[in-house]
Amino acid sequence: MTDHLVETVYYKITTPECVDYDKAAPFTEEMDDFILSVKDNEAVFQGS
Repeated sequence: MTDHLVETVYYKITTPECVDYDKAAPFTEEMDDFILSVKDNEAVFQGS
């Protein structure tokens, strides 16, 4: 197991008014070093 200095980073996704993600399906992608999840205007990078 890798010893991470930062375990989780949260980003708020802001878009122009003309962009609407309300009906977008949640997205999760697992990489070698982290997991990216995008849901409800929030992106979460979590160490794996």
